[in-house]
Amino acid sequence: MPLFVATTADMPLVPLLAFDFGSTGMLWFLAAAAAPILIHLWNRRNRRTITWAAMEYLLAAIKQKTRRIVVQNWLLLAVRTLLVIAVALAVAKPYVESVGTVHTGPARMLRVLVIDASYSMGTTSSDAAGQFDRQATGRFERAKEVATQIVEQSPQGDGFALVVLADPPRTIIGHPVFEHANVLAELDKLRLTHGGGDVPGTFQRVAEVVANARREYPELAPGEVVFITDLGQNSWDLQFASEQAEQDFRGQVRRLAQQIPLQIVNLGESHRENVAVTGLRMEGTYATAGQDVLLEATVRNFGRQELTGRRLQWLVDGRGVGEETFSVEASGQVSVPFRYRFESPGLQTVEARLADDPLTIDNRRYLIVPVKREVRVLCIDGRPSAGSGAGYLEAALETASTPGALGDPVRVDVARPAALTGRDLSRYDVIYLNNVPQFSRAEASVLRDYLLAGGGVVFFLGDQVRPENYNRCLGGDDPQQGRILPARLASVESFDPTQQPYVLNPHDYRHPMLHVFRGNEQVGFLRTPIYRYWKLEPAEPSAAQTVLSLTNGDPLIMTEEFGAGTAIVVATPAEVSPSDPWNLMPALQNFVPLVRESLKAAMAGQFRHRNLEVGQPLQGMAPRHAIGEHVTIDTPWDATATTTITADGDRGHWSFADTAEAGFYSAHVPGVPEVDRFAVNLNTRESDLTQVDPQELLSIHFAGTPVRIRSSWEPEVAGPVETLVPAPKYLQGWLLLAALVLLFADSFLGWFFGSRQA
Repeated sequence: MPLFVATTADMPLVPLLAFDFGSTGMLWFLAAAAAPILIHLWNRRNRRTITWAAMEYLLAAIKQKTRRIVVQNWLLLAVRTLLVIAVALAVAKPYVESVGTVHTGPARMLRVLVIDASYSMGTTSSDAAGQFDRQATGRFERAKEVATQIVEQSPQGDGFALVVLADPPRTIIGHPVFEHANVLAELDKLRLTHGGGDVPGTFQRVAEVVANARREYPELAPGEVVFITDLGQNSWDLQFASEQAEQDFRGQVRRLAQQIPLQIVNLGESHRENVAVTGLRMEGTYATAGQDVLLEATVRNFGRQELTGRRLQWLVDGRGVGEETFSVEASGQVSVPFRYRFESPGLQTVEARLADDPLTIDNRRYLIVPVKREVRVLCIDGRPSAGSGAGYLEAALETASTPGALGDPVRVDVARPAALTGRDLSRYDVIYLNNVPQFSRAEASVLRDYLLAGGGVVFFLGDQVRPENYNRCLGGDDPQQGRILPARLASVESFDPTQQPYVLNPHDYRHPMLHVFRGNEQVGFLRTPIYRYWKLEPAEPSAAQTVLSLTNGDPLIMTEEFGAGTAIVVATPAEVSPSDPWNLMPALQNFVPLVRESLKAAMAGQFRHRNLEVGQPLQGMAPRHAIGEHVTIDTPWDATATTTITADGDRGHWSFADTAEAGFYSAHVPGVPEVDRFAVNLNTRESDLTQVDPQELLSIHFAGTPVRIRSSWEPEVAGPVETLVPAPKYLQGWLLLAALVLLFADSFLGWFFGSRQA
């Protein structure tokens, strides 16, 4: 509602002082101002006049005092009414705008800044000779400089929003901010992420920001959306799941461009040389102290030139332990092996590092290696006796521990099923259960907690197994128990006596458990006879993998990850019964390597849940008494964070999701003396610094949409406008201050008038 206006010969009416409310609906609270008046009227006394000669003298004496009391009451009524009005107006958010000059100029505009924070934006410029310059400014810092330039060169009164192009994208300023200093402060705090960029998701975020701004500040002119990016191919070469998805994206961009101009500031180059460590692995899933382990780094050359004589440095627990020299052809990759012997047990950190180049983020790869003094296994047999499955398993696991033999030291404890609830299972790396008839609810719960915490469980089935109990307690039939079995048990299948017994189908030895048999068909592994087995039916939904099948297609070995642990089920027992044979595996030489590989596979959880990619959460278990306490996380950016331990069954569980940067993380869990360590690595698709062709981007994904791609920012030219309007000045602060003053005045006047009457 303009209160004053001025005109010129060539300009329409221009408000000099405009007054309005941000929440007009709150003006209904002004009706509350009638409350003090109604209370005053309600308390008025209804008097009846009685003439009494003796009272005439008294009435004359107090008439003057009565007039003073009436004045005091009206004054208190006015103060209390104004107090209610001030509070109601403050809630309605009144504001004044357009106070100031009367001349034409640019409109108050909405500007949405979109900063590409995918890690390819960490690339720095080369010097004049094309060599890496350590002092050069990276693309991300240049993007922040461009955004700063836009803010500083924009007139006061423009509203700014800020979105980060990342995966997932982030909205930093979702509602227009009019103070330049506040926008610059948010820009200064931005950090480069160690992930890629979700372009469609970012456009969706921008559309939401623009819609919010138009709804909240309709007076803002549509200024521009400025994407500041390197147009990296891995973010901007958009691949859609379907033609419909691509059409939806084009429609979204077109609708956005109809509301506000779109501009892309391109800070990238058509092609850039880069070499990165794209992989780091260890042979096996654990190491043992005092024995050599094979480490292997994968180095990829994303450039067009062959690289020779390059060096890869190896570090263990932060200290250099060796270097390897390698060469890699253009657009090729090479594996760089390194043998190392860990001398002490514990969680060891391993790093493979290249010398710095224009993109240093991908020159390092990290690994956490669980180093054991010995591997401890608990073997539980449902039918303990001479020649039982526990004996075969113990012999197979400890074979490599005999003097002079190669392999890792394994210590096996054999026990009855009651040991599940009578022992501290956290001392064991893997639990083998052979032909155990059934499990109580308590035993199933203990196994679940052990598995989720990173333990390995291997089930060998047999004739004593009760399928209804397995399916209920382990297979998910009882929702309160939870599923920890890779498959449900259907029925016992037997081969036709007139036919040959079932033999094995290894599925091209794809699963790591079978790699040891690849190329060794002469050992007769495929001809292992299976006479009887439990038919396994994968649960729905299920992430179970079939390791080994029979030639009739039925699974024989299945595995699945549960929490940080791994469960394996074998559909036949680890024993040979002359009277009722199920298989001959334990009596054959290939049984030992199969069991040893099952041990490595079952221990994979200890390795897997500590070696993650950027964006994957850190997780762990904690003692029950620590529920509600905080886990302290040491991050790669030299900062600490905390997360709360929550209840999960009979134990505590914690999770930390802010793994936006690659490097080593450490978790300090209350009540646990050992520090839990994690390695977080890049998804190295952003290491290919090839840029998408801007013209192809315009012609394919932005076809028919007016999107401008430039190498520097140029402000969009606004049309003629009426006046320069500064940001609205909200008055609720002053009204609340007035309400506070009136509240004190009411108290003071009540005290003062009361003391005078006394």
